[in-house]
Amino acid sequence: MLSHADKAEANLTAAPLLTTANARITALEAEIVTLKAASSGFEAKITVLTGEVTTAQAATAAKDVELKKAQTDLVAEKAKRIDALEVLAGQSLLPDALPSTEPNANATCAAKAQVTKLREQIAASNDPQEKFKLSVQIRELLAAKRK
Repeated sequence: MLSHADKAEANLTAAPLLTTANARITALEAEIVTLKAASSGFEAKITVLTGEVTTAQAATAAKDVELKKAQTDLVAEKAKRIDALEVLAGQSLLPDALPSTEPNANATCAAKAQVTKLREQIAASNDPQEKFKLSVQIRELLAAKRK
């Protein structure tokens, strides 16, 4: 009978513990609901940020392609410059001795057009002597405008 009394006493003392446990479970369930609500906002933010990362990666890839093209163009222009310098060296000319191909700021529109036309002829010509003659004409034209 003693064991029965012990069990009855354990049941009586277990009721407050059970009430405390149930209250704790209710509190934890409420906290879970709150955390789920907060996490849904984070999930939306993560989705937005993932989209922004994808967009940024695409923009970076496009800029990388653009950069590689610019680097290729730079190498090509450097090769052209080296070729031009070799032609000048073959003719015993210094690059600094050549006239500027840029019209000065005081030149008239007609003079600018004429200089532009001469520059286009220089670019189109394959003959170094012809290029030199055209550059002399540009120098004379610019010198006349400065007077």
